[in-house]
This record gives sequence, C-alpha cells and structure tokens, in this order.
Amino acid sequence: KEETVLPIKKDDQNAIKVYKSELLINTAQAINNIAVLMSKNRTPESLSEAANLFHKAADLGFATSQRNYAFALRNGIGIPKDKEAEIIYLLKSANQGYIESLFAVYTYFFEVDDPRSIRYLRTSAFKTYPPGLHMYGYAIEHGVGLSNDKAINFFWAGAQNHYPFCLNNYATRITDINLSNKLWKEAAEKGLKHAQYN
Repeated sequence: KEETVLPIKKDDQNAIKVYKSELLINTAQAINNIAVLMSKNRTPESLSEAANLFHKAADLGFATSQRNYAFALRNGIGIPKDKEAEIIYLLKSANQGYIESLFAVYTYFFEVDDPRSIRYLRTSAFKTYPPGLHMYGYAIEHGVGLSNDKAINFFWAGAQNHYPFCLNNYATRITDINLSNKLWKEAAEKGLKHAQYN
C-alpha cells in the first residue's frame, strides 16, 4: 500500500517551543534558530529580542550567530549600531571559517586599507564563495594576491559553480569561442547585463 505524505504546515511558534525545550534551550544553534524565527516578526520588540539571542549564541561560539549578531550591529537591527563590536564578531565567525563572514571581513578591511583584507578574500575564494572567487581573480589580475595564484583558475572555479560574474570573466579570458558564447549566454540568462553584450 502506498503511503500519502501530507505537507507539514510551518508553525514558528511550535518550533520555538521545541527549541526552548529543556533538551535544547542552552544550545547555541537552538538559540540562533529562535532568534531567526523571532526576527521574522519585524516588530521592534521581536528584533530586539532576536539581537539579544544572536548575541547569546554568538558568545557561546556559534559562527552563524556571530555573523548574524554582527549584521544586527552593522545595521542597527534591534540594537544600536556599533562598528567596533561588529568587526569583533565578524572576526570570530570568520576565524571559524564561516564563508560569508570571511568575505565580510575582507570588505571591512578593504574599506579601511588594511592589508589583512587579501588574506580573508583569498580564504573565501578557496572555500568557493562566489563573490570571493570573482573578487580574488580581479585582485590577482591587479597584482594583489599570492604569486602562484592564477586569476583564470578562480574564474574557472566560479564558472563551474555557475556564478554569473565568473562565467563572464572566464569566458572573456579563454580562446574557445564556442565555450565563451555558451558561458556568456548562461551569465546573461542569470541576469548579468554586461554578459548580454559579448
């Protein structure tokens, strides 16, 4: 006899009850998940409580919460903006290898001309973070990066992951016109406007 699978209705309030259960309440991931669910309400009270929960989970060492708390600090979501605390929590998350934080730390350091920026960019690229692949490829072409790194390799890796900017960059640097046209077409279909002109 064939079983019928019924769709499960999402119930955020029930999920919060589960995360607050005695078994899960003191785990960083459960605290983070409660914060994510609370932030959906978008009320000042729920955003403030979500920021406090992200902070609590971040201090327990959960990289995702460290990034989420840094985001709240940068944008003043539920808490006052605080650039110094933002970079502290981004660094904690990045130093655990959280990809989005690696790229965010690169961006922060790049904006203040800190030479550490390239290290974080390169690490995000090696973890195949699409914007990291794209930007590190460009950095190499402009003489920044490790001498053994080749821009084409990073653009190729991004193209393999169907990232539009890398599809376009790889296509403009290879000699196989048929492959270039195919890559430009895919990049254009993904919405990259300047790929439509190639």
